[in-house]
Amino acid sequence: MHLWQKFLETVHLRRFAVLLVIIAVLFSFKKMISLFLLTFIFAFLVIHISNFLKERLKIPYKVSVISLYTLIVGGLYLAATIYIPKLIKQIQSLVSFVINFYNHPPKGLMTFGFGLVNL
Repeated sequence: MHLWQKFLETVHLRRFAVLLVIIAVLFSFKKMISLFLLTFIFAFLVIHISNFLKERLKIPYKVSVISLYTLIVGGLYLAATIYIPKLIKQIQSLVSFVINFYNHPPKGLMTFGFGLVNL
């Protein structure tokens, strides 16, 4: 018990122990850190924008938070429904172009097993 009291009295040792615990927790959740960071970033931005709207435009805080999250979810939905199909189509076009290019190289180019060389 005497060792525990000594530990509680030593500020530097307690801080170091807390730091080790935080590092261990973060290391155990290393696959989810990006999700945590994105959550904190979105929450930080929404809080500051909502406070700005509350102070400058006199919009109620709850209304601004709900509208901002609605805009974020709507933007993600639009990005997923509009841009992802276009991205998939462009990737398919790129793959077919590269395959066609290597199957029928332009005249004046030679291959040496590792790529095309311009003559």
